[in-house]
Amino acid sequence: MILRGDNAAFLVACLVALFLAYMELAPDGRTAVTFLAVAVVTMGLPHGAIDAWYAERRGFTGDGWQGSVVFYLWYTGLAVLTAVVWFLFPVFSLCVFLLISAWHFSGDWRDHLVSLERLAAGITLVSLPALFHPESVQVLYSALTGEPSSTIVVAQSFSAVVFGVFLFLSILYRAPRQPQFLFESSILLVCAWALPPITFFLVYFCGLHSVRHLLRILKGAGYRVGLSAFLHTLLAVLIAMTAWIIFPAHIEIEQLLLGTVFIGLASLTVPHMLLHDVLAHLHKAENS
Repeated sequence: MILRGDNAAFLVACLVALFLAYMELAPDGRTAVTFLAVAVVTMGLPHGAIDAWYAERRGFTGDGWQGSVVFYLWYTGLAVLTAVVWFLFPVFSLCVFLLISAWHFSGDWRDHLVSLERLAAGITLVSLPALFHPESVQVLYSALTGEPSSTIVVAQSFSAVVFGVFLFLSILYRAPRQPQFLFESSILLVCAWALPPITFFLVYFCGLHSVRHLLRILKGAGYRVGLSAFLHTLLAVLIAMTAWIIFPAHIEIEQLLLGTVFIGLASLTVPHMLLHDVLAHLHKAENS
């Protein structure tokens, strides 16, 4: 069955976004950044906010409170370190963030693609906006780094074509052909072409990635998980608000929002991805 619970929200989000784009009502500029900030807080952050519960459930924090304290220190410290590195080396950090995002997002199709295909899917997904909207992406990257970013955009455009063609041929000539992935990737391709880059990211990150991740992790979970997600999301919002105060006052509100959202995502993605990759590796080692 192609249409399932974990991609129904994604399909609805895509259809609404495409309709708004067709009617020339799709949000862009400051409006799009504001929508992105709200959507990331309400839909995106909770899928990482349950990491503490997930680590405890998988035995990563041990039995005592000391393990939980060590986990929080490790998680928060790595997030802060990522943010500091971004401010010191913004272009390098952006490139690394794009690469780890491609790897992390490729996990959305772990049940449908082999490793190399998943990596190609992740790189293509992250690179498609640069292929279809190079000028908008260049403005976006320059706002995040404060430096020209045409080289990154060109490299991503090339990557989107190379890895996209490889992925298409690989899926076409092997069996089974994974109709669900073809269905979702076709919709993503259309959305990447038709929607502004920020709107495309919003639709994918909040409509597919976060929903799929939450449903995968929350099987059989109770109310405690929801409370954990709420409290950790609230903590992340408070940290982001503190970052607003620290930012230089001369930065425009749109750039401030953009930096808070994407640098915040980068800071949380690093420990989030490491945690889940480490636990997946340990689980695989235990079952081998």
